Amino acid sequence: MTWFPTDRIDCPHFLRDLLTSSPQALFVCEPDGVILVANPGTETMFGHGAQSMTGKRLSMLFTPEDQDILYPNLLHLVEEKGAVDEQAMLLRRSGTRFMAMLHLRGYEHPRGRLLLAHILDIDHEKQMEKLLQEIGYQDLLRVANGVGHEIRNPLLIIGGYLRKMYTSCKTTDEDDTSYHCILDNLKKIENIVRKIDFFTNPPKPAFFSAPAELVVEMGVSIFSEKLEASGVRCLIEVEPANLLMDQNLISRTLSILMENAADALHDGGEIRVTGATREPWYVFSVQDTGPGIPEADIASIFQPFFSTKTHSAGIDLAILKRIVDSHQGKVEVFSNVDKGTRFDLFLPLERRRLIRRENLAERASPSELD
Repeated sequence: MTWFPTDRIDCPHFLRDLLTSSPQALFVCEPDGVILVANPGTETMFGHGAQSMTGKRLSMLFTPEDQDILYPNLLHLVEEKGAVDEQAMLLRRSGTRFMAMLHLRGYEHPRGRLLLAHILDIDHEKQMEKLLQEIGYQDLLRVANGVGHEIRNPLLIIGGYLRKMYTSCKTTDEDDTSYHCILDNLKKIENIVRKIDFFTNPPKPAFFSAPAELVVEMGVSIFSEKLEASGVRCLIEVEPANLLMDQNLISRTLSILMENAADALHDGGEIRVTGATREPWYVFSVQDTGPGIPEADIASIFQPFFSTKTHSAGIDLAILKRIVDSHQGKVEVFSNVDKGTRFDLFLPLERRRLIRRENLAERASPSELD
């Protein structure tokens, strides 16, 4: 068992046998992460020879973006708390990345304090977990995509023949009225098909820094004339901030909420649009003074094709949810019947967790990580 340096660490034979037989990666390190022992399981997991890793730092297994912050934070927390369990992306010798669970423990040895690292490869487990969560949803997407495809072509044919018949056969004003009624409803169906296309095949967000004020302006401005004609007041209060987001997609979510709010206000009323920092989020809110949403329906409003309106396909809020999810955000709804509804869209101010972006050793209280 040449892999175990008995000159540096006293270890009973049975414990050495146990470590040798383990298929999982086990390291014994100095408190600063210098590797003293790497068991044979580390070779299988990382592709490095166990002996070749001794004398090197555990940081060699971390991705470049995590070596300056996450890695020293883990060592610091072991020193402070004695134990850390954390998921992290690690590197194999080949350069491929995989998701791992790290169990780090401080250990008092007669020859000094040691760091014990037990590492599990959970990449396959995480992928399967994600797959199982998405199976039902992906089935729904495939059905919706198929429906949209099957409807699109007949619509084009109907629209073409309708225009041709109208041009050649129109004789009365009643024909004109009927034509425009049919055409308007065809346009509504076409709009629904476009929304289904977007829902089933949403664009991947292009993240750039953009002013929150601009996004609100983009999302609200297209409704200005409609709101004014309906006697609806629109109040806007946005705290300036630059956010990492896809401004076109987020402005679309605000447009969806504005359209819903406008539809709810048949006889005037007020829509209030705000944006403010609420650590660790920036929150866009759209609030109306409409009739509200029954409590029994709130849990279902983001489900595709759920709607309480006879003229709605129930796809808009499902699109909104997909966009917000793609930004690692969240959406909350607060509603009182006869008093109004407020939607809050939460976007992360910082997409990396605290342990990956700040040196905890320089903070007053490392418990803030909990």
